[in-house]
Amino acid sequence: MKRISSLEKKYVQEVLDSQFNSKDGAKFNKLLEKKFKKKFKCKYAIPVANGTAGLHIALLTFGLSKKDEVIVPALTMSSTAISVLLAGGTPIFADIDPKTFLIDPKSIKKSINKNTKGIITVSLYGLMPDYKEIKKITSKKNIFIIEDNAECFLGRSLKNITGSYGEFSMYSFQSSKHITCGNGGIITTNKRDLYEKAKEISNLGYPISGKKSFTRNNIQDPNFERHKVLGLNYRLPELCAAVAYAQLERIEDLIRVRKEAGKKFKKIIKEFSFVKEQKVPKGYIHTYWCFPFVLNFKNKNIWFKFKKIFNKNGGDFFYAAWKPAYLEPLFKTIYSSTVINKKYSKGLCPNAEYIQERVVQLKTNYWAPRRLNAQLGILRKTLKEIEYEYLSKNL
Repeated sequence: MKRISSLEKKYVQEVLDSQFNSKDGAKFNKLLEKKFKKKFKCKYAIPVANGTAGLHIALLTFGLSKKDEVIVPALTMSSTAISVLLAGGTPIFADIDPKTFLIDPKSIKKSINKNTKGIITVSLYGLMPDYKEIKKITSKKNIFIIEDNAECFLGRSLKNITGSYGEFSMYSFQSSKHITCGNGGIITTNKRDLYEKAKEISNLGYPISGKKSFTRNNIQDPNFERHKVLGLNYRLPELCAAVAYAQLERIEDLIRVRKEAGKKFKKIIKEFSFVKEQKVPKGYIHTYWCFPFVLNFKNKNIWFKFKKIFNKNGGDFFYAAWKPAYLEPLFKTIYSSTVINKKYSKGLCPNAEYIQERVVQLKTNYWAPRRLNAQLGILRKTLKEIEYEYLSKNL
């Protein structure tokens, strides 16, 4: 199969043929919203320019101030924490469970104080975190949850689909994700009031309900007041919506390819005692945005040895994990003269720091079976070489 099929091309051509007529300018955005709501069992959906924009919008609906804290996982792309900064709050980093590589409810609990307003959870690599325990914590306090599901489409935990637990859920359409339109994203919610706030913020503050809503009739009135709140131009372009809609129609097949790759990679790494896999709890469904595993050696430099041997053997490009955001120069600079800077230092989240330096994140988007089979053989060969050269040295 192909990542981009004739269906995506057909829908894009429809948009081009429309000459971007404003009357029909949101056709595919509306279709995308409708189908996404049905597929992901949610009441409201808002297509947006990208996943980070989606998190930013969601956070802005809660009106954060500088003293307001939002807990985020230490192991994930920095966009999650950056969105908190953009919304005016302060990100606080929770450590991960060393078995699942996901935000640890125990660390969340320790991080909560009087300034805590919310949590952004991340379904890292395609696996959802322990929402049963997380909800036990948040249900006793007035703390919101935003699900960052950029890497997890149609994942499940205890029979519940992604998007079932948070006030908002965000999904990314960036080029590496399960479904893509090059860039873009979508946020979902089941609460009408949050939807209205988020929709207005995402669309330049235009009002969306009541007699004063932003309609073709109203904007023909020179006295019409257009901007209800401070909003942003975070709309998803119609061309992107057309591609995303086609991908959504094909989502089961696109996800199946990744899940099959994940299962085959998993079978291989089970042959090697020094490789640590991401634990998938019973009753959970992993959708394998990528396939992660940890080279469980004391010496973190084995990661570079693996990369060198893997590439020599013909292995594909693979991802290195993101540094914990609090170790990035951006965060050190922003908080250099504040008390919180003392927290933003090495050792803050030891589990995340250990995993980050040793995790290999293999691609799973192999649309041709022969390419996947070649990579499976290369992985086994590489791990055997690592086992022979380094395991005996107890590194």
